[in-house]
Amino acid sequence: MVLAWPQTFVVGEVDEQGKKLIKTAHDCLAKAIAMCKPGVRYRDVGEVITKHAQANGYVLYTRLQIITDVLCRSGVVARNLRVASWLASGFR
Repeated sequence: MVLAWPQTFVVGEVDEQGKKLIKTAHDCLAKAIAMCKPGVRYRDVGEVITKHAQANGYVLYTRLQIITDVLCRSGVVARNLRVASWLASGFR
């Protein structure tokens, strides 16, 4: 089995908050990979990631939440939720 582990390289000075974010993201990935095996539900992996991120003071957003937030902040309002959902799904 070959595992390509993503690397994060810090350029320049990074404050403690930035270092904590990088470590938390790395830990979330490691926890998710560690639990992956046949029969594990996708949502269970997401729950582990969410709990670890929240325990470290972070909030996770879905693609739909991000897109609707961007649309609303930029003054463009989605006329209905199906449009925003379609955008979040990658136009599927």
